[in-house]
Amino acid sequence: MRRIVFRKSSGFKRVRPRQVLPAFTLVELLVVIAIIGILISLLLPAVQAAREAARRMQCTNNIKQIVLGVHNFENVNNAMPMGMYSAPDATIGGSKPAAIDEGLGFLAMLLPYMEQSPLYEQAKIGETWKNWEQAYKNADSAGKLAMKGVFSQYYDANSTFMPGGDTVVSSFRCPSSTLPDRAPATFALHGAGTCPVEAMTVGYATSDYKGCGGSEGPEMDGNGKDNGVLAKNAESNGAVRFSQITDGLSNTLMIGESSYVPGGNTATSSLGCYPTWIGGQYNDEQIRITGETASVINLGPYKKTWWVDNGAGKNAVNNDNAYSEHPGGANFGLCDGSVRFLSENISQSTYNRLHGRNDGKPLGSF
Repeated sequence: MRRIVFRKSSGFKRVRPRQVLPAFTLVELLVVIAIIGILISLLLPAVQAAREAARRMQCTNNIKQIVLGVHNFENVNNAMPMGMYSAPDATIGGSKPAAIDEGLGFLAMLLPYMEQSPLYEQAKIGETWKNWEQAYKNADSAGKLAMKGVFSQYYDANSTFMPGGDTVVSSFRCPSSTLPDRAPATFALHGAGTCPVEAMTVGYATSDYKGCGGSEGPEMDGNGKDNGVLAKNAESNGAVRFSQITDGLSNTLMIGESSYVPGGNTATSSLGCYPTWIGGQYNDEQIRITGETASVINLGPYKKTWWVDNGAGKNAVNNDNAYSEHPGGANFGLCDGSVRFLSENISQSTYNRLHGRNDGKPLGSF
């Protein structure tokens, strides 16, 4: 008898029931989202702090490059650059020349010493100063009083722009700064509304670093005016050599941050001026800070306003202040080539004396 074998058909497969995963409830989903939000909120300040630390390090490097540029300039010229190249006369016949507060800045003169020779040539920096200085020397007293600064032959409200003056130099800009790359025609001055900007400065590339021009006040016994290392012609005895810094290179400021626009009057009248690397088209505060008695780091309680009415519609905030967007202080370059972060709570006396090169007074800690 034949044996019959039944085989399972390959056309039929046993289907296993689909496994259903348990779902998130709405409450569980909200809890997860809340936890992620908390973790992000905890992480964000650390990320921001790390970014600010990187920006501050870049700012430190910028100042270091400028200080080294001054050292290179001094090696070649046997003296540091002037803070501002302007009229050499404080007064003529009892009158103040119009040019005393206008002129080329030390940053412009440093361009060839910071690998920026093409820009120096494009802007005709050396030629401009040489021609203006000669014209000033040849002018009579009336002519000297009437002369404007070195910018008048290149740019004013009704003529052409100085070539190269709108070029942004990265080494002259702090990464944390809120200043625009170029001076605009108007400015929303913190605490005082929108103000017009002095026409002579509009369009020029800005800078966040200024030269230290000296110190004034009781700490200096009345002898501190422009006793810094980067003074202007009219208030000094010429360019300073390192040998004249008798307080010590490590105790004397050379460069400081000043990333703000010093306000003039209320919104109905002209503002001060944006700081520009090419110089002071309107005043020397565009390129210099000092250690005057009223000068502080970060404007004291006015850091977030930049302006306070003195009761007469004018800004009571000193326009010689150091200022940065770094929390707690600002970066400074000293004459020995080092860069220090000075606290905005530094002693006023110590800060003033750091600006002077030869006062002979003890500094205290800083």
